[in-house]
Amino acid sequence: MYRLLNCVICIHLTISGIEGYDRRGVTIISVIIGDNPIYGYYAQSPAYDVALARALRMFPTTLSQVRRLSVYKPGNYSCPEAAALMPILAMEVDQLIRDNPRDFTVLISPGGL
Repeated sequence: MYRLLNCVICIHLTISGIEGYDRRGVTIISVIIGDNPIYGYYAQSPAYDVALARALRMFPTTLSQVRRLSVYKPGNYSCPEAAALMPILAMEVDQLIRDNPRDFTVLISPGGL
């Protein structure tokens, strides 16, 4: 996650210098379905939080406009059940993007999707 965050920030800083680019911040949306002990919410979400906290300590000014949001569906799902949830999750992600139209948005999801 830490390397991903560095990559996202580098991309954002690079393209923010382009004339006409009007994005202000970075919103990282993590999409997590279920509570699998390997790639579920309780295994992944804290890692994202720690990575962002460490990065903020190293680059407080640069990362002051970065935030992380989660779309999380608790429970244990089979692959077909998780697939059936995708339209609902897509609507939730769409709403988060619409709520933050001036942000550079990055979607991440652990291996469970």
